[in-house]
Amino acid sequence: MSFRSLRVKRASEAASVLPHNAESGRTGFRDHQNLPYVLLIGLAAGLAVILRWYGLNSQDLWTDEGATLLISRFSPRDIVRFLRTDTAPPLYYVVAHYWIKCFGTSVLSWRGLSAVCATLAIPLVYLISRKILADRTAEVLAMAACAGSFFQIWYAQEARSYSMLALFLLGAVYCLLLFLENRTPLSFSFLVLFITASLYMHNMAFFYLPGLALIWVLYPSPRSLPRRAADMVLAASAVLVLYAPWIPVLREQVHAIRAGYWVPRPGLRDPFDTLCILLGLDTASLQTAVPRRFHVFRLFGHETWLLAGLLVLGLSILGGLLAAQSDDRRKTLALAAYSIAPVFLVFLASRLGTSVYLNRVFIGSSVMLPILLAAPIAFQTGKLRRAFAAIALLVLAGIAVSAFGYPRHEQKEDWRSAANYLVSLPEKRRLVVGVPDGGQILIQYYAGGASGSRFPVDITGLYLKFELRDAVYKPIEINWNADPTALVASEISEGKYNEIDVAFQQTAIAFSDNPVVKYLEAHCGSVGTARFHKIDVARCLLRSTPPNE
Repeated sequence: MSFRSLRVKRASEAASVLPHNAESGRTGFRDHQNLPYVLLIGLAAGLAVILRWYGLNSQDLWTDEGATLLISRFSPRDIVRFLRTDTAPPLYYVVAHYWIKCFGTSVLSWRGLSAVCATLAIPLVYLISRKILADRTAEVLAMAACAGSFFQIWYAQEARSYSMLALFLLGAVYCLLLFLENRTPLSFSFLVLFITASLYMHNMAFFYLPGLALIWVLYPSPRSLPRRAADMVLAASAVLVLYAPWIPVLREQVHAIRAGYWVPRPGLRDPFDTLCILLGLDTASLQTAVPRRFHVFRLFGHETWLLAGLLVLGLSILGGLLAAQSDDRRKTLALAAYSIAPVFLVFLASRLGTSVYLNRVFIGSSVMLPILLAAPIAFQTGKLRRAFAAIALLVLAGIAVSAFGYPRHEQKEDWRSAANYLVSLPEKRRLVVGVPDGGQILIQYYAGGASGSRFPVDITGLYLKFELRDAVYKPIEINWNADPTALVASEISEGKYNEIDVAFQQTAIAFSDNPVVKYLEAHCGSVGTARFHKIDVARCLLRSTPPNE
């Protein structure tokens, strides 16, 4: 039986709320039979765009976005020089550098780059789901799950590289599917370019290469396994040539991370929590949605929703593996391997060595898991198909609750209020220190420095100092290995300041145990503290007043 006749048979056997047969019914969008499908796909895509742009500037920039603001204002040459002491490749910051030249430095502009990338990813999700699933109902549900994912929406509204990384990883997957279907120089060239761009976008893209290799091997293709292996080696060689200029810097970055990195080591439950998040389910929002009187015997708590999410994921994989056709089973294996393998690879690497485990680095999985969720709907018929469709609708309800609830309980740091407080203090002979170092740029940004006016007092970081000249930040000093108390001790000993104010990100350093705070308490006449959302400001009044300059 041919692939097309099999799809026609499935369409006649399965009962669905939508016309869902794939290839035989696709005579074009003008066909009136396609109208419900077109409307629902358009509705899901439109909702995805709205959710990624709505409220883009409703929250202030946070510390990591301050790092983006700082690095992107360097010249491209200084970006590369600076990143030798950082943990990121240069592509995002170079693109952001020219983006702000065109669109300015407002919060809306900064985050607009990520929102644009997230918007461009939407048609790629549709094209990939259409090629893999070839089923209208499954495609609509995959698009709806992707549209409402709180995880994708959150990083679409953050001035960081994750949305662009997801876009490039999606581009690599789509070009690989095209290449496996019809080997052309164009699809091969774009595949190489997307893989290379993802590696220049974020170092964690390396953990998606095994998943791409498994798609290359497992996904149905008319080409033999030896020929596919030869093509894979050729593509890897081309990527290596294009990436080679950055390898020396990558080695420096890996060495720096091994010397010490702030990310905590993951626990045994962390990868399962991550998979639930990547499905678009926020357990905190789901707990809040259920009245507390039902929370007996820990029912509807975090564990309940975690197990529910994992059960859904497991059933989706099982449903695809139990498909009648071997091609559908291979598609399920390829999808699962690409989406899940990076999570456990990073988990193992973080358990055995320096931890680099952060949920946000798995955004490439979050844009593919909705397709895996919809796979059993496409690959099963009859009662099983209807059962999986019902499960998918329940998951969509959970995704909708999470998309609404997550931004209500997850608020970014209030650097704006901290900056306004620091500006309002009367003492002019003082130093302001932002911790982490991205905080100093946010203090200056919200105090008017980003618009060209000078911050009214001196400002620095514990390891990095910068100055603003002609709207371009110039790094003055970078010393990541310095004693964090050395800068404060030096400034106190010089007698230049009457007061030193230190603004801390609460999640970065425990305030009471911080060595800088302890040093200030030991060497200051008094230490006052002001607290804002996730920001603490320590105000140190020196014991002796330095002579006037």
